[in-house]
Amino acid sequence: MNNTEEHVEETQSEGLIKTPKQLIVTVILAFIIPIAVIILLTHLVASTSRGGAGSDSQTEEAIANRIKPVADFSLVDANAPKEFKTGQQVFESTCTACHTAGVAGAPKLGDKEAWAPFIKKGYEDLIHAAIHGIGAMPPKGGNPSLDDFEVERAVVYMVNKSGASFDEPKEPAGDDAKAAEKAPEAAAAPAAKPAAEKPGAKAEAPAADKAAAAAPAKETAAVDPAGEKLYKSVCFACHDTGVAGAPKFGDKDAWSKFLDTGVDTMVANAIKGVGAMPPRGGSQASDEEMTAAVHYIVHAVDPAKLAGNAAPAEKPAAEKPEAKAEAPAADKAAAAAPAKETAAVDPAGEKLYKSVCFACHDSGVAGAPKFGDKAVWAPYIETGMDTMVAKAISGVGAMPPRGGSQASDEQMSAAVHYMVHAAQ
Repeated sequence: MNNTEEHVEETQSEGLIKTPKQLIVTVILAFIIPIAVIILLTHLVASTSRGGAGSDSQTEEAIANRIKPVADFSLVDANAPKEFKTGQQVFESTCTACHTAGVAGAPKLGDKEAWAPFIKKGYEDLIHAAIHGIGAMPPKGGNPSLDDFEVERAVVYMVNKSGASFDEPKEPAGDDAKAAEKAPEAAAAPAAKPAAEKPGAKAEAPAADKAAAAAPAKETAAVDPAGEKLYKSVCFACHDTGVAGAPKFGDKDAWSKFLDTGVDTMVANAIKGVGAMPPRGGSQASDEEMTAAVHYIVHAVDPAKLAGNAAPAEKPAAEKPEAKAEAPAADKAAAAAPAKETAAVDPAGEKLYKSVCFACHDSGVAGAPKFGDKAVWAPYIETGMDTMVAKAISGVGAMPPRGGSQASDEQMSAAVHYMVHAAQ
């Protein structure tokens, strides 16, 4: 028992370090290993935190560029000639915002079908619309610092990329160059006179000039250039394509109902707005410009509507002795026949219907009772005329107050009476 106990005690008292040498080595390693580990970790962290490895982002030039002031300037000679931007530069700095993605209906660069209607109108209309703005596009694309010539370059760049083949516009010349260009023209004009001063030519030239000037007088008198200008910059957007039911330019059938109301009514509606058309077509045009635009549109459909004095031309034929006795009797008979029918119809009602109400009541849009349909109008007529007039003024169902017009109560009442009269 004693030997066993002594053996156990000796075994339990033995440790890892048995000699002084082992103790020294252990102590040294206890210092060296942690220091080595720290050094390795430091090296690892330092090596992984090196940014832009393999690039020049840490060079002195790159650092200097990053920390330089945001604002910069350069000295320019005020008397130096202006350096115009190219069409591509203007497009990339201003136009691309809308014409690349087609924002607000802007035709995309390279889309030949979208650009075709605009290109068809011609070079001058394209430039005018770009400089002065059109539809949702502000003047000069919203960059007033652009020169007109720079805008012209941008337009040519875009349309040539989209199917056109316009020549690159030339840079505007200086004052001296302009004067030099005008001088040859001024000198050339007097040079033509000697040719006309021949004895034989004097008698012929004035007659030809008078005939040429007199021939187009009746046609051009009705067309104010301001009207054509406004149409091609604003009105064409709807009236060329028939957007929102707008009658197309030159379509006699579509315009006939409006022409029946009279040119003055058409001008008033164009100024105040009617149906889906906003006042003045959404532009800032004056009353005179709107009048000119309406006249331009009417002239393209029926120039006779603007003549005004065409009817009296037939009077000389009626002044023959034989015709004087017969005309009064025929006129009295014709006037007496429709007296009963027209007595119930106020012309103002027919005028308002053909300029405003027809848009829904001719086709039955949104459930509107069609004009002249007795069966459909019967339930409304049973409610009484006063009720119908009140609803027409205040609006009912899908119909807005006063049919979306600025008509007075008297005009609305006349229009209701006109429609009821046609349905009875």
